[in-house]
Amino acid sequence: MRRAFTLIELLVVIAVLALLIALLLPAVGSMRLSGWRTVSSANLHNIVVAGFVYQDSQKGYLPCFPAFQERGMMPEFYPGTTTRIPLSAYCTWTFGGKNPRGFWAGTAQGFFDVEAADRPLNAFLTDSAIWAPPIPETLPANADERKTLQIPVFRDPSDKRGHQRNWPNPNVASVQEGDIATCYDDVGTSYQFNVKWFDQLCLPQTPQQVLGSQIAMQKWYQGLRRLRAADAFTPSRFAWIHDEYADITVYNTNPLVQVRNGYKDFNKSMMGYMDGHVAYTKLRPGGQLTPEDDNSFINSDYQFVFLDLRQ
Repeated sequence: MRRAFTLIELLVVIAVLALLIALLLPAVGSMRLSGWRTVSSANLHNIVVAGFVYQDSQKGYLPCFPAFQERGMMPEFYPGTTTRIPLSAYCTWTFGGKNPRGFWAGTAQGFFDVEAADRPLNAFLTDSAIWAPPIPETLPANADERKTLQIPVFRDPSDKRGHQRNWPNPNVASVQEGDIATCYDDVGTSYQFNVKWFDQLCLPQTPQQVLGSQIAMQKWYQGLRRLRAADAFTPSRFAWIHDEYADITVYNTNPLVQVRNGYKDFNKSMMGYMDGHVAYTKLRPGGQLTPEDDNSFINSDYQFVFLDLRQ
């Protein structure tokens, strides 16, 4: 006689295996997300350290420059001239990263089409020169370098869909590119530098009211000088770089909003601080940039604006 499993025994085995898989899957998913956070923390730490090296070579300035339609991070004056440039637009990815997608090329979005060769921190994080067309030419919208060039240190593993094209909502499918671009693929970096101090310096006007004037440029460089002097904040709390969920969350005027990030957590962001440490930090939504707000921009965990202007 041959002995074999009965149908009931087989179903019991399948049920037990299904139960074990159901128990293990959340743990596996949690371990994967934990691994992503570790990679992102290491990436951000390398960027912050590179920022320190950059500061040493640039008289204490951080690489947080506005963008201009003329290619590159221009200083306060055009190179070789004494012509002052009004600040007409700015973005948060000029510091480092790869070439943005072709969506940002052209007249309308040209201010934000900052190429990898023009992002100052890249020279401190890559071991080879990054090719760029001669000024004032820019990469064509369909240039291979927009997709083939990769700088992995600027990519957060949890970055699955960016928000810059449809801010603060997720990007929608691009007809030209046939995909939904991540923040890294779209603008070149999953991480953005903090610009809330610029919003603060523009008060009582909004940045939109100031942009296009010499006042905007003066305010921007005033902020960079304050960051260089480090005389108005606590370095261990002042976050100068973070993932895009920090902006999405703290700028939301609803203090009860719940913003889910790429790690499936609510109201949290990976952030790099002025003293060099990196932390996965709980955020407080509802910011208004006024002294009467609920400390969304300054609290015991982090600081995005200058403390002395809030007293």
